[in-house]
Amino acid sequence: MVKVAVKLERPASEELAHHDRAEKYRMLQSNTADLRKGLVAWIEEQGLSEEVSRVGEATVFNMLFVVCTPRVAEELTRAPGVVSVSPSEDFRVDLLQT
Repeated sequence: MVKVAVKLERPASEELAHHDRAEKYRMLQSNTADLRKGLVAWIEEQGLSEEVSRVGEATVFNMLFVVCTPRVAEELTRAPGVVSVSPSEDFRVDLLQT
C-alpha cells in the first residue's frame, strides 16, 4: 500500500471573490466534501474498493490523502474532480507481516 496526495478541483477565484472569509471557508470545505463523496462512489463503481484502505477526511484544502495499492493510485488520475495524484513520501505506510 502507498499513501498518495490527491489534489481536487476547487471553485474558481472569481467565484470566491465576493464572499467573506467565513463563507469562503464553508464553500471550500463543502466543495472538498462533495468531491470526496464522489471519489468514494467512483472507487466503488470501478470495483477498486478492496484495494483502498483509507480515503482521508475532507478539509478546507482541496487535497485528500488516500492509502491504496499502486494500481489504484494510477487509476485515481482518471477519477472525476481529480486534478493530480502525487506520492506522499512523508507518510509512508507499511503493512506488518506476520
